[in-house]
Parts: sequence; C-alpha cells; structure tokens
Amino acid sequence: MSEHLEFGQIAFGNPCGAHACPPWVDALVKEILGEIECVFWNRNQRQWDRSEDPGIEGIEYRPYYWGSDEIEAARPNLRHGNIEVRWYKHPMRGSSLNVEPVPEDMIAWFNSAMECIARAHEK
Repeated sequence: MSEHLEFGQIAFGNPCGAHACPPWVDALVKEILGEIECVFWNRNQRQWDRSEDPGIEGIEYRPYYWGSDEIEAARPNLRHGNIEVRWYKHPMRGSSLNVEPVPEDMIAWFNSAMECIARAHEK
C-alpha cells in the first residue's frame, strides 16, 4: 500500500484509502471534476477553484484539508455512493480508494456520478 503514497502522507500520517488509484481511476476522477467545473460555472459564472463544495446532490466533495482536526482530515475528498477517493494536496496525487478498483464497479460508479452531474446541469 505505501508504494503509492507521497512522502508527506507517510511522514505526517495523512489518512488514505486501503487501495491505490490506478491511472485509469485517476482519469475517471479527473473527468468527474471537469464536469463539476462546468456545472459550477453555469451556476456561479465564475471558475471553480476546487476550494469549496460545488453543491451537487449525490456527490460529496471537499478540498485537501490542511488543518490538524483528525475528524475533518479523515473525511474523503470525493465520495459518491459507497466509493471514497482521497488524495494528497491535489487531485490525482497519492490518490487512494476505500475499495478495490474493479473495472466494472468503477465504471458503474463513474456513470452514476456523471448522472448526478447531468441532473445538476438541468437545474
């Protein structure tokens, strides 16, 4: 597990999931975040800098937490359904999952997340 961690995660004990994100999962996360940016722009007419929750029903998002509150630090950066993604400082850096990244499951998760985002586009 530690082979995918960033030095800071190891040195400072930042919470991470039990499974490393392979590059193809990082690509799915990147696409989800890109679609969230579109919804955020449409709603707010400004760029989403990923420092705030975009408010999309069914998707929980929070930026990397720099503080010392262990409860807050333990929260995932991205959650949809039962899948949680964590990263170190920036998305796709030292990223990890709470579940084994099975392709069929991750594709279903991605499609479901995209459906939530599509519904947010309609509002």
